Order: sequence, then structure tokens, then C-alpha cells
Amino acid sequence: MAGQARHAASGRADPASAKRVWDSPALPLGDTSAAATQRVVRKLVLPGVEVLEQRFHWEAGDTMSVAYEKIELHCRLEPYTLQVRIWVEPGQEYPLGRVSLLPGGRRFHGRAGTKSEDVRTICCRFDRSWLARQIGTDLDWDAIDPATLLDFQHSHIERALRRLAEEVVSQGEHSKAMGKLLCQSIVIDLARFFARAEPQAKLARDQMTRIKDLLSMAEGPLPSASDIADELGLSLGHLRRLFRNTNGQTLHAFIEDARFAKASALLIETNLPLKVVSFLTGFGQHSTFSYAFKRKFGQSPKDYRRQLQ
Repeated sequence: MAGQARHAASGRADPASAKRVWDSPALPLGDTSAAATQRVVRKLVLPGVEVLEQRFHWEAGDTMSVAYEKIELHCRLEPYTLQVRIWVEPGQEYPLGRVSLLPGGRRFHGRAGTKSEDVRTICCRFDRSWLARQIGTDLDWDAIDPATLLDFQHSHIERALRRLAEEVVSQGEHSKAMGKLLCQSIVIDLARFFARAEPQAKLARDQMTRIKDLLSMAEGPLPSASDIADELGLSLGHLRRLFRNTNGQTLHAFIEDARFAKASALLIETNLPLKVVSFLTGFGQHSTFSYAFKRKFGQSPKDYRRQLQ
């Protein structure tokens, strides 16, 4: 995925460089003027996984947008509580738990609270193919509720991560051997956790028809995934799983296709201002709409309209 987050090497990262890492160009941030800074303090390299001690600094009101290349399992060592809020889709914000599991390629956005916060974490950065081999399957991350990932509550995994932090901070003769054992226990617990996932249930035909109607017949802004879940009386995570099982496509991708189809029709068939088209297609900010449209069609909305009208 373009603009995937790259992490600084051990030692203090240049603040401007750190901001460029977090203010990722893969998705414009609109009015964003600042981003959280990050640095890697220490690391322990093991087969299939890097264990990193990291420090983040959030100024009050900071924002960030990031998509990791690999799967990252974070445990916040300090502070105990955090004001930062995280979201995948606009309007659906979640608190960041002490442990969070962030799949590679999925974009997360964050906003600091009303005060500056310094955060210290331990992170297991897993190679995706290695992790899939260890747990016996390549998980469908898009179908997992973001609330589960961002506040990943598992006491055994949290304890193992905190023990890993001790090994990284005070590395000695047997730290790699202990690190391997701790990472293996974490992987086993992850495999057990996701093995409890529900069977391959699917959407009923009338539910799928309802989703299509909500997107095709909307007179105002297109509904979000959360809006659709509310209409169907399902939790967002459950709807995502059912939709993927039914269509082999994520709900997010399906909604994006509907947004672009409506945007194309409005640009060709009407003279509505681009800001209005952006609003009606659910992109919110005009800059986000223009960037996404150009990435999809290879030209700006203005040029697309001029060419086809």
C-alpha cells in the first residue's frame, strides 16, 4: 500500500522526519497540521518478528494517518490511560486500549486529546506470511471489528508482551532465546483467539438487496458502513464478516465503488460544485475526494467533467 509507515532506526528520530512518517500521503488529511512523532529506542530481531521498544509524543490536538506494512501488536507500557482516539471510518472513533493489534495495509487515523502525552510501547512487528504459517491461516483482517483490534483484551498476551519489554530493555546472553519463547506463546494465543471465530455465515438475499438499495437510492450523502449496519440491525463487525463471506469483497471496497459510481454520474449529468459532489458521495472534505478520485480514474474530478460533459 502506498505511503506505508516506515519506522526510524534506533535512537532519536529527526522530528520533521517523524512527522512525515505519520502524515502519510496515501490518504490526504484535509486540515491536518500536525502529526504524532515516533522513535524506536531499542529492538530485538527474531525469526519472523521484530520486537521494538517505541516512544510516541502526542501534542494536544495532534492527528495522524498511518498504514503499517507488517502486522503490529502493541502493548502500552506507560501511561496506563490515554486520551488518543482512533478510527478507520469517519464518525466511528474508538479508544486505544493497552494492547492493540494493527494489521498491515489497513489505514488508521488518530487524534490526540486535550493534553500532550508521552507514550512508551513494546511492539511485535510480524511478517504477515510468517504469522500465517504459525497460526495456520492468513486471517481476513478486514472482517474483524476495529474495536476488537484497537482494544485487544487478552491477559496472557499482555503479560507476555510486558515480559518481552523487560528482555528488550535489558538484553543479555539469553534474551533472544527467551524472546523466541515469548513470541511463540503470543502466536499460540492469537491462533486460539481467532479459532473461536464464528462459522462462515452469510447475508440473506433480502439483506444484500437492502444494502444495494441504501447505496443506490440515497438522495443525500451515501451511507457509511456504520449507517448500513444500523439499518440492518447488526453490529458493524458482524456485518463486515457476513458481507465478506457473501461477496468475497469487503464492505468498505463495495461502498467505495458505489461512491465513485455516484461521483462519476454527478460529474457528468449535473453542474453541481465539486464540494457538493464530494459531500453527496460521502467523502466529507473536498481534498480527500479529489485525491481519491484522481487515484481511481487517473485524472482530477474537474478534468473528468470537462472531458465527458
